[in-house]
Amino acid sequence: MKVYKLQFSKIIEVISSKPQALHGSILFIIFIINEIISWPLLRLSNVYNGESDFIDLRWLWYAAECYSEVGLEIYGEKGTYCGGYQYGILPIKFINFFNIPELLVQVLGYSFMAFFCFLMSNYLYPLCSLTPYKYTLFYLVSTSPVMMLFVQRGQIDLLVTFSVFLSIKILSMPKASWILAVASVSLLSLVTLIKIYPILIIFLASALSKKHLFKFIHLAPLPILLPYLISDLSLIPVKINSYVDGTSMTFGYLNIATQINNKQSFQLSSIEIMIASLVFHLILLFTTLIICSKKLSLIKRKEILGPNNAFPYLVWTLTFLACYFLGNNIDFRQIFAMLAIVYLCRAIDKVKVTQSLVTLLIFNNYLSYQSGGMEVFGDISIALTAMILASCLILALRVHFIGRKCSLLAL
Repeated sequence: MKVYKLQFSKIIEVISSKPQALHGSILFIIFIINEIISWPLLRLSNVYNGESDFIDLRWLWYAAECYSEVGLEIYGEKGTYCGGYQYGILPIKFINFFNIPELLVQVLGYSFMAFFCFLMSNYLYPLCSLTPYKYTLFYLVSTSPVMMLFVQRGQIDLLVTFSVFLSIKILSMPKASWILAVASVSLLSLVTLIKIYPILIIFLASALSKKHLFKFIHLAPLPILLPYLISDLSLIPVKINSYVDGTSMTFGYLNIATQINNKQSFQLSSIEIMIASLVFHLILLFTTLIICSKKLSLIKRKEILGPNNAFPYLVWTLTFLACYFLGNNIDFRQIFAMLAIVYLCRAIDKVKVTQSLVTLLIFNNYLSYQSGGMEVFGDISIALTAMILASCLILALRVHFIGRKCSLLAL
């Protein structure tokens, strides 16, 4: 008994000496408790009605069972028998071929939960710790409805985030070999078969590689991937997901104009909404570009695309911007904005900037969901985040291509 007490006390001592591990553990416990008591904050926010845990993961197994019965009819309208599936066909074929039990859903769900806590504690917490409100900001962002629903549903984007995270780590290694390049592109290719947007990272890795061999390695899977993806896209209908009460869960550059239009007595056409959104974002981009150019010194702009910062910043920023401008993308993908902001703050290294951007994340995560009529302000906050990331990227790329001194990728 004394041995167990001694081991337990050592574990507590190690965790306490490492605040990131401590807060990651606390966050994991918070999620476990919420899982036990059925996520009261999500039910209060009216974005969760007490349905099954890890429902997005569970949906893959349900679709696999349906596929063996009705085939491609799983891509039918939501609400019809076995209809409503929106991912690639290969994962469900894989589940059926190897007869993978549904018990794996729980294992994957809690693994995703642990990975999310690791991500937040190792990337967001160090930023928040630089501000006077370190604990408050960290837990406000980490336990916001967006992030909690992300974890509760076992969102497939967590699998993508994990795979991209590993690929970035592999490709950013100082002495990366062709074997690591193959491992990275294999990982990205696998998740691209589930969600299409990681293909952007394959192109990006190829473009930034300094050696022709590595460029070839990253482009090699495309002749196989592209026909498959085109085939998948022809099957997957474009859908707008809904909250429990039926309101929109989408985010993107059209959302602000659409929400304002819905509250007016007169209605704009789709083309007028698109033009209004484009004008708004161009004005916002021009404004943030001017402000950022005045606030960011030449050295700070170089640091954004510095050797250790360039590739992850480009990956997360471009992934978020691509999702944002596609329009029909669920708010869960704000995690990409959070990770981009982490690398941006590391480069700028100013407490006031860090505190402002983390506060912006709080507005994004709370106001963009059911917030009593404040949703439009949440969408404006997300638009501002997108334009800040785009402006900093434009300024950094301008310095890089003028100086051509930065090494963007280890390969």
